Order: sequence, then structure tokens, then C-alpha cells
Amino acid sequence: MIINATATSINITSLFQEQGYFLAKRLLSKSICLELKNAFLSEVKTCTKPLLRQRNVEYETHRFSSSGFMNNPLLDVHNYNCNAFPKFYCSFNTLFTCQSMYDFIKNFLNGEPVFLQSMYFESSRGTTTHYDHSFIKVSNQDTHILPIPIIGIWIALEDIEDSSGKFFVYPQSHKIGTSKYNTKTNELFAKYSQYCAESIDKGYNKGLRSVIQTENLLKEVISIAKWEKYYPNMETGDVLFFSGLILHGSDRPVNSAKTSRNSITAHFAPYKEGQEIKFGLHGEPLKVSTHVGNFLSHKTHRYPPFRQNLA
Repeated sequence: MIINATATSINITSLFQEQGYFLAKRLLSKSICLELKNAFLSEVKTCTKPLLRQRNVEYETHRFSSSGFMNNPLLDVHNYNCNAFPKFYCSFNTLFTCQSMYDFIKNFLNGEPVFLQSMYFESSRGTTTHYDHSFIKVSNQDTHILPIPIIGIWIALEDIEDSSGKFFVYPQSHKIGTSKYNTKTNELFAKYSQYCAESIDKGYNKGLRSVIQTENLLKEVISIAKWEKYYPNMETGDVLFFSGLILHGSDRPVNSAKTSRNSITAHFAPYKEGQEIKFGLHGEPLKVSTHVGNFLSHKTHRYPPFRQNLA
């Protein structure tokens, strides 16, 4: 069934608020998805320059799995320009100017979106279970840093097979810290959040003890809260919308995986004049640029797509 975002916006928003996610089946046309996937294969995958990576926020050349899939996902592909990757640039903008997807994001955020970050996956090595709001903070210049609604989306550019490393969410985990859960559960989650913040603060040099403590606390929270993983069945053109407050991640591909997982993950926040974006606790605040008349009107510029001396 193709969902009409306008006609069902009230029901869809209610479902999203209750569960913390919403799956829109076949929201995007297969032709748009195939066009972007092919542009990646012909222009980006063949690029030999170091590109910005999702896993460590470093510039690296492509790394490949034994099946030949790029498994160090790309970061901030929404900042690629038409000179470097003209086909990819055009296809990406075509996909993200889809009115129905824009309507969903705007409804869930209750305002105009800011494009915070984007990632391209052909394959991966799995993503640790996490909350996005632990890593991304949004504020106005006149206020201190406070988490405000963040929306994540996962777009399937092809049918996603189980063996390629499926995305998962924990439904209703975005309600932790509220009266839905008892005091013990909420206190344990608060302790986990503190450990998580300390772990992120140490960056990629964080100690093994800190990592183990954080992971063990999260496992305890999941057990006490009785959350269960939900794996959406993602086919070409499907879009999963999820709250920045919901617990989610992705499995590692099986060693023998012969199928790719071409997909895009992106994050948005509601636009407010003068706001700043911070990635991590002590990252430099980023200003939001404005380009009137485009779905990508408001977006962050964290890093250039190439190292400066290679652009």
C-alpha cells in the first residue's frame, strides 16, 4: 500500500509518537532509488580519494568486504557537490526533494527540517545499539544546549536481505524516563545515560572498561524494561522514520553475505533561527546554512567531502 502522508498525517503522527518509529512502505519510487544506487556505483565507489566516514569521522579510502562491498560507510553525503559526483549529486537531490517524504518529516518534527547529517551504506560492520540524542545536540544561541526532537530516517535503495545486516529498533524505548516506566528502570537508564556521555566524551580513545560498563548497563535496562527488537522488512523505496530518542542499531552482516545493503540514513531537527548544532559533548557548534526554495534548504556543513588538499 502506498501511504498518503497528508490524508493520514494525524493517525501516522499518533502511531509515531506511541511506538517511536513508523515504516512507510514504497514511499519512494524504485526508479529514483535505482538511479541513486547506480550513481554511487559508477562515481562514488570508483573514487580513489579519501572520503569522510561514518564510523570514525575520519577521511579514508574505501574498504571492502570479501564480497567486494564498501563496508566503511560514507558520512555527510548531503554535502557532496555537483563537480565531484554530478550524477550522485543530482540523484540525491531528486530523492530528497520527494514531497511525500518531506511531509512525513515536517509532520513528525512539527516544523521545517534542518538536515543534520547523512550516511551512505553499501555494507557495514554493524552499528552498536544507541540513542541518537546521545550524540547530537541542537540549541538556539540564546539558550544552553538541550536535546530537542530529532528524526532519523533509513531509506532502502534495494531489497534488504537478512544476511546483509538488518536495521532494528526497540519500540517504545523512546518513552524511557517517563511515568510509563517505574523509578528503578528510570534511575538505571539515567545511570546508563551518564556512562554513555562519559564514554562519548572520551571519543574514539575511550577505555575498554568504560565501553563494557556502558554496554552492560544498557543490557540491564533492556532486560528490566522488557524491550524486544523489531526488524522492519525493508524493500526498495521503503522509508523507516524513527525518533532520535528510540534505541536502535544494526546487525553485522554474516561472513558469507553475498548481498549488499545499499541504503541511506539521515537525521533532521526542526529549524529555528539562530540555532547551533553540536555533534558530541565538546564539538564545535555548527551554524545552519540556508538556501531558500529547496527541501535541503537548512543544513549543516560539518566537514568538506574531501580533505582540503585533495578537493
